[in-house]
Amino acid sequence: MTDPLALGAVMYSRELSAPRLTEEAIWLFGNQAVKELSSAQASATAHSVAFPDGGLYVLADSQPYAQAMVVDAGPQGVGRSGHGHADALSLRLTMDGQRWLVDSGSGVYISKDPADRNTFRGTGAHNTVCVDGVDQAVADEPFSWTHIPTTQAENWIVGKSFTYFVGSHNGYERLADPVVHRRHVLKIAGGVWLVRDVVLGQTEHELEIRWHFAPDLEVRTAGLGRVEISGVGAASGESALSLIVPEETVWHTATEVSRTLLSPAYGAFQPAPLVRSYARVLLPAETATALVPRRGTIRQEGEPNAETRIEPRLASMAQAAVQVYELDYHDESDGFFFALGDEAWSFGPWSSDARVLYCRIEKEKLAHLVVVGGTHVAWQGQPLLKAAGAFFEWCKQDAVMNAAPGEFSVTRLFEELTGDSRSSSTELSHNSSNRSPSPYAEKH
Repeated sequence: MTDPLALGAVMYSRELSAPRLTEEAIWLFGNQAVKELSSAQASATAHSVAFPDGGLYVLADSQPYAQAMVVDAGPQGVGRSGHGHADALSLRLTMDGQRWLVDSGSGVYISKDPADRNTFRGTGAHNTVCVDGVDQAVADEPFSWTHIPTTQAENWIVGKSFTYFVGSHNGYERLADPVVHRRHVLKIAGGVWLVRDVVLGQTEHELEIRWHFAPDLEVRTAGLGRVEISGVGAASGESALSLIVPEETVWHTATEVSRTLLSPAYGAFQPAPLVRSYARVLLPAETATALVPRRGTIRQEGEPNAETRIEPRLASMAQAAVQVYELDYHDESDGFFFALGDEAWSFGPWSSDARVLYCRIEKEKLAHLVVVGGTHVAWQGQPLLKAAGAFFEWCKQDAVMNAAPGEFSVTRLFEELTGDSRSSSTELSHNSSNRSPSPYAEKH
């Protein structure tokens, strides 16, 4: 059944906003289903939710349209995982009522060539990291696996202006150099998805990140390290997505668009777009992928009615204790700080003991701040914030100031950096150039 919620809504006469009229509902309930479901409207508000027993974590957002990303952090299966796929930490994404990142399907169960079965249940058929070209588990018979990985969710936080997931699996510990994959997914409300992949080991390995898009989407390269995704023939105002990898890294020149096959139903196959980022690197190593939802198409320069080109750029910067990613949009930028250990860190004007710090800067003013797992934040050596709990968040746009469990204090400097009307016009960056240097640190 494609939508059990639709069947339940008709069966129990519940007024729910999420169900859609489905073919199965018409088969079972006829005109009653048409009457009750044909005019159903999607809920205007999407909520992040976790299903820890099943290992599914849904990061949701409502702006600029409904979005939901599902992270698979559950077991591969039971026993020998007969119907399971090697898809630990794979992602699926729906936006604006449409599928974007998809699962490849099952293909066939029995075939003369085992590859016909193993290709679709293997790691490369899913939106996750593949190491050395092998699967996270070892395919055995058509309905069994060996060396089945253990996947665990390590952190899950739902705030009012963000959702954050961290999980890992040990599927590659069987390699001669044992490897662990850890994936962070941070969703900023009304903004970007940042997917951070950390791969732990001691020697060189081939790493590949695959992104399988729905067959009805148009995927094209828009420059080194940047891919634009939209509906085929999409018009201005329709939903679209930018996929961006960090500049000046090995991943920047090794991201390509190709075609693959999906299996929408048993024994059926359909061509679909595939984006691959790959590199041979010395571990430990990491990279990030920014997924930026938006409305409207980006036409090539010189085309009729061409829109202003939007060219967000992702930079990767690191010091001994912290990894930083900056997504830059002209006079706006998003900074993502990830502590590399348990000690406090300092980077440019920022210093903190936070495990994760996110900040958005608009026209040289702080517009959004999220602090996960820290007790203090300072700016240019001056105290900015103290908080005790799992997280702190402040967002200018939605007038959000929130913390869990709720104990926090901000200084006068915080008011100044946010452009509060009661304070002076202290700026986050003292350089007024168009793009660089970064408000976080000088890029090298």
